[in-house]
Amino acid sequence: MNRFILSGVFVLVCGCLAFGEEAKPDALGELERIVFVGNTYIEQEQAAGYLETMLTSQQPGKNLTFRNLGWSGDDLLGRARIEFAPLEQGFAILTKQVADAKPGMILANYGMNESFAGPAGLPEFVKQYSAVLDAFAKTGAKLVLLSPISHEDLGRPWPDPAGHNKNLKLYCDAIKKLAEERKALYVDLFEVKGEAGSPMTTDGIHPTAYGYWKYAMATVKGMGIAPVTWDVSLEAGGAAKASGCKVSDAKVTAKGGSFTAADEVLPMPVAPEGSHANEPAAGYERMLHVKGLAAGKYAVKAGDLVVAVGSGDDFAKGVRVSGGPETKRVHQLREEINLKSSFFFRRWRPQNDTYIIGFRKGEQGRNAVEINALDPLVEGKEAQIAKLRMPATVTYTIEAQ
Repeated sequence: MNRFILSGVFVLVCGCLAFGEEAKPDALGELERIVFVGNTYIEQEQAAGYLETMLTSQQPGKNLTFRNLGWSGDDLLGRARIEFAPLEQGFAILTKQVADAKPGMILANYGMNESFAGPAGLPEFVKQYSAVLDAFAKTGAKLVLLSPISHEDLGRPWPDPAGHNKNLKLYCDAIKKLAEERKALYVDLFEVKGEAGSPMTTDGIHPTAYGYWKYAMATVKGMGIAPVTWDVSLEAGGAAKASGCKVSDAKVTAKGGSFTAADEVLPMPVAPEGSHANEPAAGYERMLHVKGLAAGKYAVKAGDLVVAVGSGDDFAKGVRVSGGPETKRVHQLREEINLKSSFFFRRWRPQNDTYIIGFRKGEQGRNAVEINALDPLVEGKEAQIAKLRMPATVTYTIEAQ
């Protein structure tokens, strides 16, 4: 059965960071390969790709590639991964899979499954996580430990999560301590909250698309990747100041104007459709200030797309720019990332793997050659991603309405 799960999305907004004294703030450095590992929370991230898209788009000069090794229902002993192998081989399978991915950074997320054991299970959890981190350390990769998310209260008849959240907090604190001891990054997802009317989970513990969007935002912030502020200020006569982009060919009169912007990074993906989140994410707004426009209404266009509207007074104070070619570009980037992830998933966890590469390969093992055919598809998507992550130059016009 194909285990690729097409639900969910990875996201967030209140990342908290705890790390050793020398860790700071550019967590990505010059690494090239980021490996995600964990259970359901991690596996389902690939179905929407918000975290990968955000990390990619906000670091366009870095040739980052990603491998999602999440496995639903897994634990620190790798017991969901063993399939037909002996139970005691789970740990070796888990750690070998991570090492074989050649990580420059490992983002690990454990604790939700284990938290149901309560305080009594905490010592064993710490022991097992320590062993896993010892094995991960042998790869030389940087470590980022994501806390489990909180158990969301969806109201009755759903269970009251208060008791479970007390246990989850114990496990979060233990993970934070492990991170501090190893001078690893710790990102607190437990404290991330959504906006009223937009549930973060489908059932209390499995994120919605909106939930993954929020958690991804918090992870990016928790990793020390500061927002790039896009702000353009224009005045009649052509004077221009900008941050987050390079402005050229600025022309402004009392009746309108135009300018060209070469952005430093793509905008962040907007909140999923149907959520009540403000778009775009707080801290990533793109603002345009234009002084000297006559009274009346104006629209800003990028090609045939309207990206801002307002009066002359509104533009003098600043209007928010949203939509446009770069927003479409980041959406296309996320789609390509999702396709790449689906190809890779089928590469490392093929359908009917027992018959293709397992103990019954004598029956259908001849079809294993088709698995290798997915490698160029993954590489092809990564080449497209490398192009899409680089912002394009956009010309904006300010037109009287």
